[in-house]
Amino acid sequence: MSTAIISNLAHDDFESQLGELRGEIDRVDEALLQLLAKRREISLQMARLKNAHSIPLRDIPREKELFESRVAVGEEQGLDRSYVEEVFFAVLNDSRRYQKQKA
Repeated sequence: MSTAIISNLAHDDFESQLGELRGEIDRVDEALLQLLAKRREISLQMARLKNAHSIPLRDIPREKELFESRVAVGEEQGLDRSYVEEVFFAVLNDSRRYQKQKA
């Protein structure tokens, strides 16, 4: 077999593997987005419940507890602390903003 044919086969295998990996990432991203949407809806239910009982939306001790527990779980999964903090900071900000708009 010539070097060109071997090279083309290796390239085809590379492209196939790359396509499969990209497909996996796409499926994980879609699952993440579905989970974020579900989380957002649950947080809205919580906001409405709190409003019905005249309880403040923001619970700073709970937020601190949430951050620490999520960071710990993230670190167990091999994720960097600052990465997990950034993600959950964005998630909590979105929850608060959404709750204020909809509750």
